[in-house]
Amino acid sequence: MASVEEKGDTAKKKQWKTNEVPTRNRSRGKEKPAERKEATTPRSRSTPSKDRLPQPNARNVTANVIAKLTPAELEQQLQEQLTSCRFEDAAAWIKASPYLSEKYQLADVVRLVLDQRHFDLAGRLIREHKLAENQQLVTFFIMELVRSGRFHLAVRYAQELVPQFNGGDEHVTDRPMWTPTTLVMAMIRAQQYKTALKYAKQFNLETEFPVKKFVQGMLHEKAWADAFAVIMEHNMEKEFPIDILITNMLSERQWSAAIKSIKMAKRGDVFTTKVLVQRMIQSGDFLATLNYLKEFSLTDDHDLVRQMLNSMLHFDELYKAIKYSIKFGLAIEPAYNPSRLIDLAIDRRQFHVASLYIKKLKLENEFQDDLRHIAHEKDGLLATFRALMARKRQRQRSPEYQARLRECLGDDYEEPEEEIDIVLSVEEEIIPRKAPAPKTSLLERLHLHDNPSSLSFLLQDMKGLGGSTSFADADSAFAFAPPAPRPLVVQPPLPPPQLQSRPPFPQTAPSPPLPRGPPPPPPPPPQSSGFYQFQPPLPSAAASLAMQFHVPPQQPLLPPPPFPLAPPLPSQPAKPHRTFVPSLSLKPSQLGPKHT
Repeated sequence: MASVEEKGDTAKKKQWKTNEVPTRNRSRGKEKPAERKEATTPRSRSTPSKDRLPQPNARNVTANVIAKLTPAELEQQLQEQLTSCRFEDAAAWIKASPYLSEKYQLADVVRLVLDQRHFDLAGRLIREHKLAENQQLVTFFIMELVRSGRFHLAVRYAQELVPQFNGGDEHVTDRPMWTPTTLVMAMIRAQQYKTALKYAKQFNLETEFPVKKFVQGMLHEKAWADAFAVIMEHNMEKEFPIDILITNMLSERQWSAAIKSIKMAKRGDVFTTKVLVQRMIQSGDFLATLNYLKEFSLTDDHDLVRQMLNSMLHFDELYKAIKYSIKFGLAIEPAYNPSRLIDLAIDRRQFHVASLYIKKLKLENEFQDDLRHIAHEKDGLLATFRALMARKRQRQRSPEYQARLRECLGDDYEEPEEEIDIVLSVEEEIIPRKAPAPKTSLLERLHLHDNPSSLSFLLQDMKGLGGSTSFADADSAFAFAPPAPRPLVVQPPLPPPQLQSRPPFPQTAPSPPLPRGPPPPPPPPPQSSGFYQFQPPLPSAAASLAMQFHVPPQQPLLPPPPFPLAPPLPSQPAKPHRTFVPSLSLKPSQLGPKHT
């Protein structure tokens, strides 16, 4: 009785018919692939097969075409083939044309191929056209392979094309230039000791080329891994101690080769994992240190981590020091506090590291002065760099430099273009103005202020003539010289006046407009010189505005009082003088006149 596994295996097996091809397991669409009834033809291979190689019929066609061309056309066609690097066609035409074969040789085509460093094509042409008899060409071919460092290819073609390459010493005089000894010596001169040792053993040349010399050459070239492999293979530990070799590997930072050699030589008791990581820390290779700390599970060794952080500070790797002090939990210690390390970065002018961690750790309040210092230093460095570039640009635009450049470049010289300054940012500063005082009408201000003494100040604040000058300062309003200030006279205190109620404003109708007529001639200036000097007539705009604030006809204008020479005598209080009362204010208001 078959087991369950055997039943599953038989169920998985599929039997295909002989004339059918199995369908694909994966279909591109959702529908199942249709069953194929006819076998498909196999796909063509990408590698050239025998069917794709040139056949004799193609050669006959080439010969027929060549026979129809004149010698000039043949040379022109050959020149086109050589310039377009169609060397195989050129070799075929030279071989098929008697005229071209007499004038040109196939060896010249092979030399052109070697100049283009196409060694495989050169070997194929030598093999197909049977040019191995030309030993000068073969010698030149192998010499080019050796010059290019293709030693494996040189040995292979030398074994194929050079007669008696490894035939012994019976025909010393008839031996060619390239022999196994000459090839091994060429490898040694090229410091390819591993390849030279390989072919020295292959051609039984150990007596002529001892292994010790190869190991010394490998150690001199610091090929530690190759030297270790040769030492272990030939049991040369006494001549070349393994510990010294591993130490040299660690000194050259070849960590993987050293670890591999330690495992192969079983020297793990001497070179422990902690010792290896310490050597990495001392060399300053922190990427390998972090890698092998995780690989060897040494991240919990805080002493080793502290040693790594100290080495980072020694090598000015402050970015890594701050990062891994936080990552390994040592930021709480004062020696590895991020604030202290940021200060150290600022002192060592690593401003990018300091700015990054100040922003990342949100320490802007703690480093405000340092941030301003960093910005100032950056501005200075930027100004220095711009000055340097300006001097460099000035030197490049100098006539002497342009003349030398024109002489060197010739027709490729281009005149320097004018540089256009590109504005990267525009800073706009808005200075706020003082808020204007709220404007109120004269009627509102009259109703709000009951004190009669404030009326004069209200009238002074009015902007009647389009400026900030009141009607009381009429002299200065018309650009006249201001009057001389009065002398200060100390007056005795006046007796308290008798309080009288202010009479209400007379409610009268506005005066009718005056008839227009020809303007009267200006009056002659008075001869008196006093406080009020001569004033020219008011302009029309000022006159019309003054008409709105005319004095009522009931009270004629009084002459100005003289200068007070003595304290005035007490007199009866006069009625309140109403001046500059607008006609609009004479209209009755809803509140009525106010009484004091």
